[in-house]
Amino acid sequence: MLSSLLCSSRVYISAVINHQEARLRLIDFYLTFIGFASRKNLIEHFGVATATASRDFKLYEQTYTEQIVYSVRRRRYERLDTFSPVFDHDIQSALQFLTSDKWVVPHTNPGLGPGISAFVPDGLDLHKVALISRAIASQTIIYVDYAAASSGFSTRYIAPHSLLTNGLAWYVRAFDRKSKEFRNFRLSRFLRVEHIDETCASHESSDEDNEWVTKVTLTLAPHPKQTNQEAFRRDLGLTDKPVVNLEVPSAMAGFTLSAMRVDCSPNASMEVHQFPLRCMNLHELDHVDSMRIAPGVYSAVE
Repeated sequence: MLSSLLCSSRVYISAVINHQEARLRLIDFYLTFIGFASRKNLIEHFGVATATASRDFKLYEQTYTEQIVYSVRRRRYERLDTFSPVFDHDIQSALQFLTSDKWVVPHTNPGLGPGISAFVPDGLDLHKVALISRAIASQTIIYVDYAAASSGFSTRYIAPHSLLTNGLAWYVRAFDRKSKEFRNFRLSRFLRVEHIDETCASHESSDEDNEWVTKVTLTLAPHPKQTNQEAFRRDLGLTDKPVVNLEVPSAMAGFTLSAMRVDCSPNASMEVHQFPLRCMNLHELDHVDSMRIAPGVYSAVE
């Protein structure tokens, strides 16, 4: 599920990590990826009393010197220029938390399977990701060196406003001052990220990103060439209706269809074993820019 960087919902964390060290780790996490933290964060995440949260911040400040300072005006603790993370933070877990407010707790394999998965390393760098997420939280500009798939290496100023994923890779949605439009940038392709102490202009905010605030409906069904329709109906949770409707931001339509391996070719001509699902409302998505990367659309245009 896609969401903004900071969510308002509470997080219910397993008792196994509901200890002081976990609270200190969460303080460190907020300072690393958001740039500031408050007692409210600990109170909401762990359900502790205000006095307990105050003691935790005091302990963090005394144990790890030259890390934070309290802002009376903003009523929160902010990272100093000398700040450096004192805990190890897993990038994938961090991104999951930042976008869905779900804390991923490491656990021991219960023995129900081999616990082995094949994957391609994502190439994400914690320092770069943290700089980007702090820029989102503070609504400021970053200067980046970026390796684009189409145009190659370039330097540009961008105003990031949201983190997002297609289930396979992570992206940041940002206003690109070079092209003067909102674009999706893949996190693994940032060669360098530098924070610029400049507030984003009003036209660079997420509210002005029409493709982000506008939702579109994706109507999906088992591919018509599938011999066993019922198997794929079950995959989609279909019991009493022929299709499922997914509502996603316009900017994410193509990403979603690609991740789900949905045939979007005009005549449903893609290999059914590779693309087991079919988009049934292509005529309603002609205006959606992100559809350019949906399976079967690019070849049709060319």
